[in-house]
Amino acid sequence: MPRYLDQAQRRDGRFTSAAATTLARRDLGAVQVLDVHAPAGRGAPAGYADPGDALVWAFAGSGAIVTARGSHEVECDKGRLLVNHMRRVDSFRMTRDYRALSIRVKADDLHLRPRDIDRLSAASVPSSLLLPRLLGACAAQVMSGPAERDVAATAAAARALIDLARAHADAVVGRATPPEVRGRELVLRAREFIVHFAPFRSVTPHTVADHVGVSLRTLQKAFEADGTTVSEVIGAARLARARLLLREQPQLTVEAVAERTGFGSASVLSRTFRAAHGMPPGEWRAAARGANDEARTPG
Repeated sequence: MPRYLDQAQRRDGRFTSAAATTLARRDLGAVQVLDVHAPAGRGAPAGYADPGDALVWAFAGSGAIVTARGSHEVECDKGRLLVNHMRRVDSFRMTRDYRALSIRVKADDLHLRPRDIDRLSAASVPSSLLLPRLLGACAAQVMSGPAERDVAATAAAARALIDLARAHADAVVGRATPPEVRGRELVLRAREFIVHFAPFRSVTPHTVADHVGVSLRTLQKAFEADGTTVSEVIGAARLARARLLLREQPQLTVEAVAERTGFGSASVLSRTFRAAHGMPPGEWRAAARGANDEARTPG
């Protein structure tokens, strides 16, 4: 049985800054993403702020936590997700090695009834399930990105997290997921597949649609709502991979880069590269190398 630290008790309607340790935080307005650890001990900077009227999706990366509401306790350990409306939690306790990726969403943005929240927080679930996995991946990407984002990127990230959190809540409580949310889920799943497999020439809009389990027309409509097309995303992923190989593996010929990125031939890669960057791959590689050499030269 894991050994838990002392309980953090709700006092005067909130938890104190000593209840846990926050090592990093990304504030997206309506949503916050945090790297939360067990309390670090007296004198250590805590950085923890009570979530207030927020629902918290906590993905346990290590250790365990137990939350209590009255006599009802729920445990969540590594590889699982626990959701709580922290205003309704009386106390919690963690193991010393507890660490979680935590997402805070304003309760009003999810439109959940009290009984829905009770069902959502009744037990932890495996974080490997589809919707938790998508939500966790989106949050991890936000956390690994820059702390400062432009307004459009911040709004888009917050919207994606809210939509996925709502979709997960709907799945648990049995509500129907709105069509626009289902579309965003499809786009996220398709993009994840494309990022990993675009370098294979066999990847086409049809194979992406097959992977996510919908017709090509359904997938195309979801991408249109996102302001792009499946083909454009595949092309962008291949182009990004080509730039990486051209910059970091100078021994590769343009033909070899084309073969390793799904373009198939140097002529197709060159045509695509010229359209995107105004120059062929070899010239771009030389310019990138020159910029790197200049950056390394002492001023």
